[in-house]
Amino acid sequence: MTDTVHRAPARLDTITPALLRAAGIGGLLGGTGLFLVMAGYNAANNMGFWAILNACFAAFVYKSAGMTSMTPMPGEAGMAHHAMGGQHIVASHVAVGTVLHLAMSIGAGVAFAIVLAVLIRTGLRILSTAVGYLLGGAAGGALLYLIMMEAVAPHLNRTIVEFTPRTPFFLAHLLFGAVVTAYVYWRAAPVSGAPTKRAIRLHTRTA
Repeated sequence: MTDTVHRAPARLDTITPALLRAAGIGGLLGGTGLFLVMAGYNAANNMGFWAILNACFAAFVYKSAGMTSMTPMPGEAGMAHHAMGGQHIVASHVAVGTVLHLAMSIGAGVAFAIVLAVLIRTGLRILSTAVGYLLGGAAGGALLYLIMMEAVAPHLNRTIVEFTPRTPFFLAHLLFGAVVTAYVYWRAAPVSGAPTKRAIRLHTRTA
């Protein structure tokens, strides 16, 4: 009877379809976490559970999608916060905002995995450790936040810049990066009992 050889897990320093697939799934998980953090924060502060999708992300397409200004929350002086009071939840806005958010999350997750793979191959082997990879993801989340808020959004979506509470949005991006890399590292970790490359080569020769 021929033994079944399991497919070897993806290497963190090698850009393969397996690594990119894991990064894409990690991006979906991280994006879901980011949404839940922001939705919970907005709901707790009477800004609307769906506000980040209905107004903020939807505003990339629907320029009329906005939020009604209200008094800034403590600790967010100078920020224009808003409630859903003067704004209706529009199904098309939520749908488009969801698609855009998840697409960006997948793209960012894949980009994180590629950049980390390149950095590991250039000699930063510490990034191949569990802690190093996780911290690398969190750093990527911080960089993604800066790119969004300082480079992309000011030109394409002023709604996010003007109405998104900065501190929770920043922390949510750190969580996003950590979730992405945690999932990718978990998928790339050797499975207990899985054959090594040498065992696979020996199996191939004897088959």
